Amino acid sequence: VSRNQVKILYKPHEDGDDESRGLLKLKTRAPAAGFNLQKALRDGEDKKETGMNTELIKALFLNQIIILILGVGISLGTVLWHEGFDALMSPWTVFQWGSSEFDAIALSGNPIILGTISAIPALLFSNLIESSDRREFANINFSTIIMVLTLFGRRSSPPTEFIPEEFREKKVITTKAYEVLGTSIALSAVTGICEETVFRLLLPSLLIRYMGLNTILSLVVQSALFGIGHTQPGSPIKENAIIIALQGINGLWFGAIFLAFGLPTSMTAHAVFDFIVFYKTWSDANAQIEYADQMYSKPLPPELEKAVREALAEAPSNNLNPRIISFVRRLFFTFDFDKNKTLSLSEVRKGLSYQALQRKSAPPPQEQIDALFNQVIASRAKYSNAHFSKSQEDRLDLSDFIRLISLSTQQSRLAAGARSV
Repeated sequence: VSRNQVKILYKPHEDGDDESRGLLKLKTRAPAAGFNLQKALRDGEDKKETGMNTELIKALFLNQIIILILGVGISLGTVLWHEGFDALMSPWTVFQWGSSEFDAIALSGNPIILGTISAIPALLFSNLIESSDRREFANINFSTIIMVLTLFGRRSSPPTEFIPEEFREKKVITTKAYEVLGTSIALSAVTGICEETVFRLLLPSLLIRYMGLNTILSLVVQSALFGIGHTQPGSPIKENAIIIALQGINGLWFGAIFLAFGLPTSMTAHAVFDFIVFYKTWSDANAQIEYADQMYSKPLPPELEKAVREALAEAPSNNLNPRIISFVRRLFFTFDFDKNKTLSLSEVRKGLSYQALQRKSAPPPQEQIDALFNQVIASRAKYSNAHFSKSQEDRLDLSDFIRLISLSTQQSRLAAGARSV
């Protein structure tokens, strides 16, 4: 980084983190509320720059190439060990699997079209997990968002007030959509080719030929190893177990595609799936961040401002200091996914899970969050924000959310005090 540039990384979780490894353990990262500047701030120079993390992207490409080289090398070495050089003269007779009953249902057609269509069920399943407010899934979803933003950066500059004063005259390096589009296509294509070759072609072939497994068992084993290969060292056991299960399901599906349509089709399905996850996650996350930036910068409507002042006045002074108030307001709009300036119970659950990740603390039990949500709604009649439409009666506005955060903080401190007695 030159004298005219300052690199701002995602907030580290470990005291021992430094700049050289601060972006590697992506599963343990949590961005600042609403947004985080992760790229250099620099003065305007007439040269092409990008907000993408090119070094990390190169590392991901290299990782896939290494997986392919190791997979091919180990496979060829195994064949050579068991059968000698003669078997390597016709490798496609060695690296094939699927019993006669599967041969009977194998279909033919354009692998690009079939692969694209075959990716749809996996994408629907992924969307179902993404929309879930279960804490285990929410944490994994946050990790995916953080990873994508770390790779590709921000689409637009944040409001000036969010930039440290000494850097406000400099330009924030952002990323163009076409850059993310092209990189996502390339990264997804390489991943599809490398992982499908290793996990769907080579591995099951060796399991059947040299370990005597049948087609179904080989399908299951390769999917389990595929899931294990996506775990993150240092992540909680429960989170890694969920990752193994989710990626294992994907491995089963891509394996079924391989059996039905062949390797080119499973490669295409895998690549399409990864591309949609990469590009859609980046686009959706940036749209939400931009909405949160915009809403945070806008003055509140007079009636809501009055209600917010009431909520702040009744909160204990040590519960909501100015820094926390700023965080809560950004958090509110960051998790207003339907952009109607209120939060549903599902959005509140996700928001408080994220708040706990940000503070490196355990989130309140989900039952406690639900009880606080209902408590705030039940007590709403005595406050200035009592005039809600019928469709908003089961949602929280900003003043309600401040009360919920204050109550949650009080309960957490009481619980911590009780444990220390």
